[in-house]
Amino acid sequence: MSKPKCPACGSNHIVQIVYGYPTPQTYQAHKQGLIVFSGTCCIEPDDPAWRCRACGHSFGATAKSMERKRGDGKPLKTDDKSKGIISLTMIRQRLTPDQREALDKLDESTLSEIIGMANDFPDGLNWVVQHFWLIHDQSKLL
Repeated sequence: MSKPKCPACGSNHIVQIVYGYPTPQTYQAHKQGLIVFSGTCCIEPDDPAWRCRACGHSFGATAKSMERKRGDGKPLKTDDKSKGIISLTMIRQRLTPDQREALDKLDESTLSEIIGMANDFPDGLNWVVQHFWLIHDQSKLL
């Protein structure tokens, strides 16, 4: 994947934005200035792919239109469910009726965290479903 020029200032000092939790490999790349972390574990379709080191402008194609890398270094493709974006609908389909009812009562921030967990952990969808009540109970303590 070739790096674009910054549309704001024209600089070639562009780095890829990496989403998800850091791994030893991505942390080393970050220390070397080769990538920057998004600061969030959640990946939204409109999130930028690139950041300009010269002016700080973030820009570029979204996760829906190009291959991206998660914090664990694995490709992120929306057409590949094992490596793609797990949606709230996908989580709801795997929950029991009682769990779905409880899910519907959670606030937007907690829902975002649950979606983030499902996307960032290996086998995250199964993990979220198996640990739903623990996640639910913890969210009420915050």
